[in-house]
Amino acid sequence: MTDSSQTNNTPFSLRWWIAAIVPLLFIAGFSLFRDNHNPRQELLDELIEANVLWSPKRPQLTSPSSWFRFGSPDSESHGVSSINASKFELNPSTISTEQVERLNLFPELESLTVQGLDLPSSVLQDVDQFQQLRGLTLSSMTIDRKTIHAITRLPVLRTLSFINLNIENLDEQKLEPFPSVSSLSLLLTNVSDEFFGDPKRFPSLQDLFLWSDKTTDNSLAHIATLPVIGQLTLTGTQYTDSGLKSLSKSRTLSEIRLTNTSITAEGARKFREARPDIKLTIKKADSPRNLNPIPDKMEP
Repeated sequence: MTDSSQTNNTPFSLRWWIAAIVPLLFIAGFSLFRDNHNPRQELLDELIEANVLWSPKRPQLTSPSSWFRFGSPDSESHGVSSINASKFELNPSTISTEQVERLNLFPELESLTVQGLDLPSSVLQDVDQFQQLRGLTLSSMTIDRKTIHAITRLPVLRTLSFINLNIENLDEQKLEPFPSVSSLSLLLTNVSDEFFGDPKRFPSLQDLFLWSDKTTDNSLAHIATLPVIGQLTLTGTQYTDSGLKSLSKSRTLSEIRLTNTSITAEGARKFREARPDIKLTIKKADSPRNLNPIPDKMEP
């Protein structure tokens, strides 16, 4: 017959440690099992293999499970904050169309960059599924009309950069507003004067970098009417003294930077006399490489 007193010989402190460790081991085992059967993690591993750069969202340390996730920096369990797929990196990305379409597994995405990849123009038609997206850069590629309309449906998008971008069948008169875009770069992209024809299209735009052969002084007249525009950078010989005069009518501009335009010293002098409150900087770039088309940081 077993003495019942012998069943309680385990010291109390040891029983306490066992009780504390077992749940942690269970959480660790469950997390490892989930990672091995997790489509999000599988896609993330594929992207890393394809030289796609990414950054995680750091978890708030509010529970033992969040402590474990914090110790796994390569895990999707943090949430994926940004993805950068570019052929212009030291190790070029090779992301496929199918992988781009599976990015919907990361609805929490806040920043997306796609540069110079051989992808169909329709690959980002559903970009509006990323309702938390705050920064979007598309470069050296073609997108279709449905994609540009999807971009207008991103409610918190702050920074938008189109660089060497071809937009197929763009009907600028039918474009919806970009409600939250405060920083916009349009470089070597096939937008025309009509892109800025409706001041209601950019209700939040504060900083604009414009370098497009299809825009003229008429664009500058439209830009002058934007409700909160503060800083404007222009590159292109199609911009003249007439366009600069139109900008003098803006109620909100605080700074204009001109590079390789046809604006004359006399035109600049008259502008400064009319609007001494607007800082006007004129320079010539030896090479387009001296221009910085991508914003240094994403708007908060």
